[in-house]
Amino acid sequence: LVHALAKEVGELRDVLGSKREEATQAKSARDDARRALVEETTRMRTLERARIVDLRETRLAEQRLHSATKTVWALRDELALAAVDGFVGRHGNKVGDVTKGEVVTLVRG
Repeated sequence: LVHALAKEVGELRDVLGSKREEATQAKSARDDARRALVEETTRMRTLERARIVDLRETRLAEQRLHSATKTVWALRDELALAAVDGFVGRHGNKVGDVTKGEVVTLVRG
């Protein structure tokens, strides 16, 4: 009986030792997973900040483009009017004088 109990105690110690080893490995795996999660979260936040900066830069560029487009259209209109004024001044005709077959149309495209 004592030998059987001693044998059982020995087996339980072996099982306990392997369970402790498994627990240590599981804790190590958990810590590795936490570190990886923190690294990935940090990376994701960095990328999100970069995306927001890119979005702001894109919006600013779109605003500058819109402003430049308006300026270009205004300059084109001024040049067209100056050309018409020069034409009218040389020929003494009014813009849109249909009686003489001369109609000047400014088209904004």
